[in-house]
Amino acid sequence: MTKPHLRWIIVALLTTTFAASAFAQDEPAQLVTGVPESRSISGGTKHSYAITIPAGYYVRLVMDQRGVDLTVKILHPDGRVLVEGDIAHGLYGQERLAAIVETEGVYRFEVQTLDKNAEAGRYDLKVSEQRLASAEDRSYIAGQSAYAQAERFRFAKPAMRPEAIQKYEEAVVAFRTAGERSGEGSALTNIGVVYNQLTQRQKALDYLTQALAIHKFVGDQPEEARTLVYMAYASSVLLERQKSLEYFNQSLRISQALGDGPSEAARLREIAGIYGALGDLQATLNYTNLALEKSRAIHNRSLEASALLALGSTHNRLGDGAQALEYFKQALPVFKELGDTYNEGLTLMNLASGYVAFRDWPNA
Repeated sequence: MTKPHLRWIIVALLTTTFAASAFAQDEPAQLVTGVPESRSISGGTKHSYAITIPAGYYVRLVMDQRGVDLTVKILHPDGRVLVEGDIAHGLYGQERLAAIVETEGVYRFEVQTLDKNAEAGRYDLKVSEQRLASAEDRSYIAGQSAYAQAERFRFAKPAMRPEAIQKYEEAVVAFRTAGERSGEGSALTNIGVVYNQLTQRQKALDYLTQALAIHKFVGDQPEEARTLVYMAYASSVLLERQKSLEYFNQSLRISQALGDGPSEAARLREIAGIYGALGDLQATLNYTNLALEKSRAIHNRSLEASALLALGSTHNRLGDGAQALEYFKQALPVFKELGDTYNEGLTLMNLASGYVAFRDWPNA
């Protein structure tokens, strides 16, 4: 066989292999109601699934996130997006999504990372229910729709907070009618979040307290931890520092139990901040050092830089300007790397003040 012919055969074989591989990647995995799928996923990746649903049926999808923040979509057989959800804000938590279909056919579910640079994590996916739609199911769909609209209002630029609260309230009523306690609890938490943003702290605490009881009842630990954080924020502003510490510590323990490293590091920093407000600077240093250690262990540069900046500020308060400068100098290149111009500027100001205090005019 001549060499040109051999080259053409190799090219043809490679083309066929690549085409088959691409087809395999595009082909959705088949789902069976009640049978879970457990997979790993990394940034920029999308997984597709398919299931046949009869007309007039209600279908409910449940997905547990473990170390990665995901969004999920249900697509009509013609490719239209029927519904999209991202209830669980963070690396851990449960996404719940449902639809009532009017046309029989093969429907696709798409799971995708929100951050294209996200580190690999895992998820468990299951079609938990598929049946003829009931009145309660229609209430669930109404709650899901109201919740999604509330999220759009809350994250709009500028935020439309009164409108968000109204839609979350609608979601609470609809979820309650459907017997959907988890959705009810998440909506109540977010009403508390928005009232916090509106500086109505006591009203925020009222809603957050209701939400916390539901999250504990249904065993939703990620939502319990999130709710406790906002209770801590509100209590701190109301100068109830010990209550704030209690809430942050409860949230910290849940994050540690879940293995949620970024949340653990963030809680350690917040606990340090409360001790700083109480004037206990040694406890502030201890918790900030723990936050720095955890941030580096999970390779989270943003949390690492924040901890370094906080350590510099605390050493300044302790009168140790030389040590403060060392931490500021470590923080500066990380903020530059992250493109965080606000904190880069803040760190430069701290460095300049430190150099002035030491009469180091060239560096100031």
